[in-house]
Amino acid sequence: MRRFKLFAITVMILGAGALAAHAQTGDLSAVHGIPGLAEPVDVYANGSFLFSFEFGDSFGPAPVAIGTYDLEVYYQGAPVPGLSGTVEVEEGGSYTAVAHLNEDGTIAPLSLFVNEVSPIRRWFTRLQIHHLAAAPTVDASIRRGSSRFPILELSGLSNGDQSTATDIRLGRYNIGLLAGDSEVFNTGKLRLRYGSNTAVYAVGVFPESFELVYLPLN
Repeated sequence: MRRFKLFAITVMILGAGALAAHAQTGDLSAVHGIPGLAEPVDVYANGSFLFSFEFGDSFGPAPVAIGTYDLEVYYQGAPVPGLSGTVEVEEGGSYTAVAHLNEDGTIAPLSLFVNEVSPIRRWFTRLQIHHLAAAPTVDASIRRGSSRFPILELSGLSNGDQSTATDIRLGRYNIGLLAGDSEVFNTGKLRLRYGSNTAVYAVGVFPESFELVYLPLN
């Protein structure tokens, strides 16, 4: 919580002038999906330090003034090649930057995602699933409660893919990841609350450090 507050305060400071002048903002989040590092990584925006975080940590969404943000990830005091990118924040937009691995376990370029934050229908909840792990292509099977039959199947999610935002009725669900006909991972019963908007990030190396990171977007 302390780190999140630092992140939010720092980002607000970066855009304080624009906020005062226009009161126009978007949201920015970040996820650390690179396992096995001896120290936390540092995140900078427009040359200013924001925060440090470790594998499996997420931050945000934090309000930022509309505008251009050049993001860089540093490790042990030096920028990590490829882990940089530019986010054009628009009014009401929602964005997530993720440091993660390629399918072969090498460090991937920084991924920047635009999140779906349109209104959610009454009695529904929203899922947005991302495959960002060192793992082969999988299918996602979403089952309600103890049912063996999926209410939704997402086929062919490969490393770097972001699924289309999916609205389903609130309740308890199992999200299973399948390679071929074999289920290789299951979340167990995950409670999805009314009106919630949850981004799910598969990160790490399967199976040694595989992890799902859940980021509430509202």
